[in-house]
Amino acid sequence: PRPKAPLAATCNGAMDAQNGAKIVYEFDTVTYLRRGALNILDAVAVQLPDVFIGEILPKLDLKDTLNLAQVSKAYRDAVWSVGGVQSMGAKFDAHKAHLVKTGKFSQVPPSK
Repeated sequence: PRPKAPLAATCNGAMDAQNGAKIVYEFDTVTYLRRGALNILDAVAVQLPDVFIGEILPKLDLKDTLNLAQVSKAYRDAVWSVGGVQSMGAKFDAHKAHLVKTGKFSQVPPSK
């Protein structure tokens, strides 16, 4: 008979190992949050990048988004990811509307 595969090599063993790593990772994140070494925004960006890109980035205005991209490589990558760039169109439009409203931008093209 064929020797039994080690537990980690089986499907269930791999899932157990993955779940164990996730629990340890979540525990580490909670520990860092409690110590103040990690803020909630960092935790969401690292552990839930899809939520960060889909829910948080679209709520930031253009200036805040561009400033966030300068904070760290992780935030830069999130801002310039596909989802982050897709949210930029609305931010450009809102920024342009703000500039027009405040008189800092003219919609009339300059005459030649």
